[in-house]
Amino acid sequence: DIIGRDDAAFFVPDTAREIMEKDKEIMDFSKIATYEENLVSVSNIRHTYLTTKSAYRDQDGKVIGIMGISRDITEKKQVEEALRSSEEKFRALAEQSIVGTCIIRDGRFVYVNPYLAEVLDYKQEEMLGLPVLDIVTERDRDKVTENIRKGVSGEVLSIRYTFYALKKDGSEVPVEVHGSVMKYHGRPAIIGTLLDITERKRAEDELRNSLSLLNATIESTADGILVVNNEGKMTRFNKRFIDMWHIPESIIVLRDDNQALAFVLEQLKDPDKFITKVNELYSQPHAESYDVLEFKDGRVFERYSRPQLIEGK
Repeated sequence: DIIGRDDAAFFVPDTAREIMEKDKEIMDFSKIATYEENLVSVSNIRHTYLTTKSAYRDQDGKVIGIMGISRDITEKKQVEEALRSSEEKFRALAEQSIVGTCIIRDGRFVYVNPYLAEVLDYKQEEMLGLPVLDIVTERDRDKVTENIRKGVSGEVLSIRYTFYALKKDGSEVPVEVHGSVMKYHGRPAIIGTLLDITERKRAEDELRNSLSLLNATIESTADGILVVNNEGKMTRFNKRFIDMWHIPESIIVLRDDNQALAFVLEQLKDPDKFITKVNELYSQPHAESYDVLEFKDGRVFERYSRPQLIEGK
């Protein structure tokens, strides 16, 4: 069915003409050519071929035709195009992102977005090919190396950790890394985001300082302090409170509210009045209260209660 027929029998007119023009060029210049062809058949099906052709000569060396081989690379080209399209979309998103984004392969950056370069005071092109450990503080290099190893080896599919990164001028910036394993041009790589957590670290430090000051204040006061939640569960107390109520260590360790309440009631002259007052406070969570507690052993406590409000609640 093929022998004796020309290209026009198998391809649409434009494609057939292109094939014949290329064949004539090869024959006229007696050259060998390798190239890709995008051909459309008479059935209107498009294929891509990798073709090698050369002039065909008779026994006297005269060019009498053309010979060649073609390999259908349509699927390969489709895969390449899909990858190219995917990479273009990734870059379009990453380039505009306000989160540092990078791809690491063989321990080096093969891609960084503008925001990551800006965070570390580099130009984007300066970071391409840069060893990852060049932007890691000495004390965190083992941690970063181990996490990269786990990712590339497939030991873990995703990683999340923090470390102190080095800017170009040598100053430090705390970052949080979220990474996952991928194939980049057929080889294992890690794609990740780096978040500058300077403000978060500052807020955490301020919170720790505030809690430390609060703890010091609570423990240094001469008053016994107890905090309970809306369900009546003890959430905080100071040592002075434990000493005043003689609550044993065994109950404190267990944090058993029922045991603690039973132990407290056993010491009071009027436990029913105490319970009534507690229930009254639970039913009116925004109320403040003052009362006097009398103990069986003769001790007398003043009790002052007020709500703890967070955003008005």
